[in-house]
This record gives sequence, C-alpha cells and structure tokens, in this order.
Amino acid sequence: MNKSSEHDWRTQVFDMLWGTDVVGLTPRSPGWKVYRNTTQRACFESLKANFPALHVLLGDEAFSVLSRAYLHAHPPRDARLMHCGDRLPEFLTAFEPAQPWPHLIDVAQLDRFWIESHGAANAPHCTGPDVLQSQRDGVDLMCSPHPATRWLWQPEHPVATLWLDARAGHTQRGDLNWQGEGLMLTRPDQQVQATPIVLAACVFLNGCAEGLSLQAALIQAHRHDPGADLAALVTVMLQQGALTIS
Repeated sequence: MNKSSEHDWRTQVFDMLWGTDVVGLTPRSPGWKVYRNTTQRACFESLKANFPALHVLLGDEAFSVLSRAYLHAHPPRDARLMHCGDRLPEFLTAFEPAQPWPHLIDVAQLDRFWIESHGAANAPHCTGPDVLQSQRDGVDLMCSPHPATRWLWQPEHPVATLWLDARAGHTQRGDLNWQGEGLMLTRPDQQVQATPIVLAACVFLNGCAEGLSLQAALIQAHRHDPGADLAALVTVMLQQGALTIS
C-alpha cells in the first residue's frame, strides 16, 4: 500500500468513527459501534490530557461541551493522540460561548505550546561560554530560538499566572492582578520548563526568530521595553536553554 492509499484508508476510518457519511463504508454492527464509542471517548480524554489548564478553568461540563463542538468541527486525522486538539486555540477564537473570556484562547495556546515543546527536536543550546567567546572574537553572535522554545506575550491579561495556577490544579483567583504578562516554555534538561517573562524577552525572541543577531535583538528589545534588565534577560535565556546558535 502506497502512502496515498494509506492516507485515504485512514481518512475513511476516521470518517466512519466520527459519523461522517462514507458511501458504502458505514458499518452497522454492534461491535463497530462499541469500537467507535471507545475511540471517541479516547479522543475526549486526550483533549483533557492535552489541555489540562483549559480543562481546570472551564470545569468538566463546559470542557465537555467545547470538546464535542471541536471534535465535530475537526475530527482527528492522526492516530497519535498527542496531535488531538492541534487547532483548538484557533477554534476557540470563533467559539461563541467562550467570547466573554478571551484569556481562554491564550491558556489553550500555552497548553498546546507545552506539547510542542515536549515533542520538539533536539539541538545544542547556546551557552554562556559561547557568548563570551563571540565577544572575545569580536563576532556578533547569531542565535535563533531553540526548537523547543515557545513564548507568548499577552498585554491585556495575566496569562502566565492563569496558566501556571491552572496547571497546578487551581481555578482562577478572585484577587488576580489583571495586567499583561508573558511566558516562555523551554526544555533545558529534557523537561519542559515554564518561565514568566517581560515584554522585552518576547521582543528579543521575536527578533532572534526573524534572523537578527544577538546584539540587534537586544537593541530591539530595549526599544520596546526600555526599563528591562537586558543582562538579566540574557542570563535567563541561557540558563533556560532558550537559544541555539544559528
């Protein structure tokens, strides 16, 4: 069986499991219905596992409603359940019941970022000695975000606090300071780490991702966030393994 035929076969199986009409292929046997229900249940449970912070903030009932709506709109097309929900943050932007709580979109995005960071490719981390050597050599070091690095800045709500609290199993606090926050996810020792970051750090990472040198990215970060401690920013980036040498 070639890859195209295998893809078509898998697509037809998923269509049958999710109730999509496939002419001549929809089984009627009780055994198939049991298998279908089991598979659908596995997908619901996978969404809960893949989006734990979102699940905590929504609660069981609301998350179940969201899950059913999402899986109806985007039936899984990959047997690897870690990919279940890969379009959920995007789906939330147009999901009418969630419109009064826009912070849920960013919480879902960070949940998704965690999965991406966990499964990202390995690459050497940029280290302090690398930076010092470039300075001694008079070279403007070129770095890019490590494949496992993800970051998000939200100017209107405390997404880092919301997400970290929810990942620890805590619902939204009533005394929360409603202001902008940022969060960076890295994998320095094969374990995903979450680090709250300031605006300058997000701008810096954006610059590195766009191909700016380390120095140019720092200058850009300073322009957007003049009060930021750039030395501390670089220290955090190196300690958390956020960069790799381009």
